[in-house]
Amino acid sequence: MKAKNKLWDWCLRLEHHLCPDYCGVVDRRRVIAFVLLTLIEILIIPYHFLLFYMMKAWGGMFYNIVHTLALALLIYVVLKRKVVFKTGISLLYILVFVKLAIDSMLCLHYQGDRDNLSVMSNIFIMFILAITAQSQQLNRTAFGFTIALLPVVAVAISHTQISVLFFSIKAVLVGFLMILYVWLYNWEPVMFKELRQPKQMREEEKKALHMLADLKDEEKDMAVNLLSDCARSSNRISWSVPQNS
Repeated sequence: MKAKNKLWDWCLRLEHHLCPDYCGVVDRRRVIAFVLLTLIEILIIPYHFLLFYMMKAWGGMFYNIVHTLALALLIYVVLKRKVVFKTGISLLYILVFVKLAIDSMLCLHYQGDRDNLSVMSNIFIMFILAITAQSQQLNRTAFGFTIALLPVVAVAISHTQISVLFFSIKAVLVGFLMILYVWLYNWEPVMFKELRQPKQMREEEKKALHMLADLKDEEKDMAVNLLSDCARSSNRISWSVPQNS
């Protein structure tokens, strides 16, 4: 429990540092994504160094060094607040996306048709990045990823046997549909236009207000029960009203 509380306190301090003026729900999601994606990259980079060394792929080794330096520089400028945090998290997504695209091309170059699994895995992660960016209202970043995925997917398909493609193409189709789905549920008319809300004043609440106006000592218990009903009704109304992040 203490470790959990310390971790939460650390996340809150980071959140106040990265978003000192205002932090809404979307901003908090961006902070969490920044922390987790950075940790994932710190774990993956040594793994890639090992793989490229085993394969004697020195071109891949060089690109991995460049990626590591770019990641370190980006983390530095974000933590020092040299860039707006929204821009910083977008740049981090772009850096990882470009890395995955290059890695996919290297897999096809060094392994040819034998390494479709690695390429499809990279494409799947690229879809996750695009969907995550869209869910955090980084719309231009997500749109750029969607367009950039088209040539990457086309190259991957051109190196895939037809028999294998029949089983793997569904992941690509679902990926594009998920980007569209997240865009739709973030769309302003979907979130706010013509939503049906309950009446703001229920019959029980009206009775409670009338009774409170003429409250007598022997009616206190009845008043408490009616007020409890009013509180539950108010909670339901507050949860039904959309919250602007």
